[in-house]
Amino acid sequence: MCGLRFCEPRGRAADFGGPEVRTTEDLARALLAASGKGKRLVSVPVPVPGRIGRGYATGANLAPNHADGVVTFEQYLAEQGKPTALRYR
Repeated sequence: MCGLRFCEPRGRAADFGGPEVRTTEDLARALLAASGKGKRLVSVPVPVPGRIGRGYATGANLAPNHADGVVTFEQYLAEQGKPTALRYR
């Protein structure tokens, strides 16, 4: 996957998925648990309109038949050290 980043465009890359299929809410709960702050999560459904939204709703963005990733989200958080200081890069 990292090799694709530095290559010239080659068309469609092979599907690649993580070891688990998770919801956004579940990932947010895992992040809160890893932070150790014990904060509550209020879940508010946000519909995504159009074809993209329908694709997400049916799981078309997932690759469960290509679960090639081996690091779970909890493992990733543990490797980061201080989950409350995580920032998007």
